[in-house]
Amino acid sequence: MRKMGPVGQKWLINVFGTFWLGQRFNVLPPISQAEGIAAFSNPNYLHARTMNLWGGSFQNLSVIFAVYISVLKPWKP
Repeated sequence: MRKMGPVGQKWLINVFGTFWLGQRFNVLPPISQAEGIAAFSNPNYLHARTMNLWGGSFQNLSVIFAVYISVLKPWKP
């Protein structure tokens, strides 16, 4: 089996952000619009918000890693 190279890692980061985080982000505005400040007591809203916080943090660290492997190319001597 072939190892995933730097390009594959960058694609993985993009797919994660688009499909996993996107679904959770798109849930927040309709709930906020319908419930206003009461959305903060809605368990679906709180779960989506928490998942966005953790997923967004993971994606930010992943993007920093992608920049690292793109710019510094640590596999080259």
